[in-house]
Amino acid sequence: MFVLGLLPNLAVLAVWAFFWSPKEKSLHHSVISLVSIALSLLVLVMLSMSRRRWRERWWACQIYATVRSYESLAVLVPGSFAGGIATAIVSLVLYKLWKPPSEVELTWFVKQLIFGTFYALTYVLFTVSLILLAVHDYVGRLNQLVPPPIFAHTERLLRVTLDTAIQSLSILEGREAGGTLARRDQKISYDILEIVRVPGDGGIRVLLRVSRQPVSQPGYDPGADAQRVPNLWRIEADRWGRVQSVTPEMTGAGQMYV
Repeated sequence: MFVLGLLPNLAVLAVWAFFWSPKEKSLHHSVISLVSIALSLLVLVMLSMSRRRWRERWWACQIYATVRSYESLAVLVPGSFAGGIATAIVSLVLYKLWKPPSEVELTWFVKQLIFGTFYALTYVLFTVSLILLAVHDYVGRLNQLVPPPIFAHTERLLRVTLDTAIQSLSILEGREAGGTLARRDQKISYDILEIVRVPGDGGIRVLLRVSRQPVSQPGYDPGADAQRVPNLWRIEADRWGRVQSVTPEMTGAGQMYV
């Protein structure tokens, strides 16, 4: 499917071989043809390499607030195609209007530069349109074969976030099934008090309450940990479950819950 992106380059070669080369002897047309091919190939490679990120962008448009007019392939494909047609018309009009002068003039070089810009941009925009059409097809086929990304399901995102955040808490030393965590001198469990999805970037915020049940051991003081360790934690993570911060929750007076 991505081979479609080579069609504009073939068009450049065809125009150069059957129109510019036999009719126009100026080196300018060969140069702008090479520039058009180079830019089109560069765009082809860049968009092809980023095709997996387009799937994330597509899901992002479905899940949380984003700039849909920029991210949506449904807008970019026809938009770039229409832009290619517009620049093709402009370059054709300029070619018809700007005839070579009898003597070399500075303004003629400026006109040739403007014409070359629109000419090269035409093939670049058509390349963008065809590659994004291929990306759209690729994303559709990938969605049929691969499960949705983690941020599409709050439960999966929450599970990954908690697994990472709990390991980072210095008061916890491992995990058992059923939301129970174990230490040598304490049995610690946690409850989820609040879950908030961040509409701006699809992240998640979690308020976690940690409960401690001291295990009877010689010389153990159950009040020592309770005085220095908070039991409410605010966890923030991005849409991939990568924890950004794990902070103790404060009261209105600036004191930690214990």
